[in-house]
Amino acid sequence: MGLFDTITIDHDLVPKKYRGVGFQTKDLYKAMEEYMVRPNGKLYRKDVKMGFSVCGESPFGFSATILSEKWLRKTDLDTTIEIHTSVPKKMELVVLHITFKKGTICGCRRKYAPRKYGRKEDL
Repeated sequence: MGLFDTITIDHDLVPKKYRGVGFQTKDLYKAMEEYMVRPNGKLYRKDVKMGFSVCGESPFGFSATILSEKWLRKTDLDTTIEIHTSVPKKMELVVLHITFKKGTICGCRRKYAPRKYGRKEDL
């Protein structure tokens, strides 16, 4: 539980059936941010600017509005991160280790693929 970031990868190093799938990770900045790896292998972070205003109609007393969204290139990542997703119909947990060098994907390895939730088997 807790905060995590979401990453979507559309690159040849990731198995085809997982391209474009949203994965979760706690190995980035744990700020509930969105990341994507484009087909060129480069990592981007979604930068969202928010505006807040007092609003008596809201149960919280304020309302939030998205002012702008843009994707910013991340070049400072030189590490391996662990990402997770699940395939509910198969009750399968997918765990991948993704390696980055200067913000560009350079490796992908599947850690384990349990046939059913709670059962780990190495591939």
